[in-house]
Amino acid sequence: MDRFQACEIIAKHLPPSGSDLKLLDINGESGRYLQQIRPDVQPIDVPGYTPDWSSEVKQADSVDSVVAVDYVLNEEFLQSALEALRAGGRLIVLNTAQQELVSTGNV
Repeated sequence: MDRFQACEIIAKHLPPSGSDLKLLDINGESGRYLQQIRPDVQPIDVPGYTPDWSSEVKQADSVDSVVAVDYVLNEEFLQSALEALRAGGRLIVLNTAQQELVSTGNV
């Protein structure tokens, strides 16, 4: 599965948006592809190491979706991602090696 195919799958799980959809793109793996599929996506590239996230990103309810592709989950990441998500936001994790999609649904 290539990155664009992965993003086509991810796009199906993104929340609806009235205007711009603020998306945390972990390690900058998928944002530019998702913008081709959904022009309303406004990706914010962040490193997988959460202490390096900007204070703006770390604010509660600051993003609509967090997307991680081929990322090894850890407790610190999950806690930071869930704090950054707005109510109704989505945490989407795709492991392309196993071709599994994990979506928490609405937060």
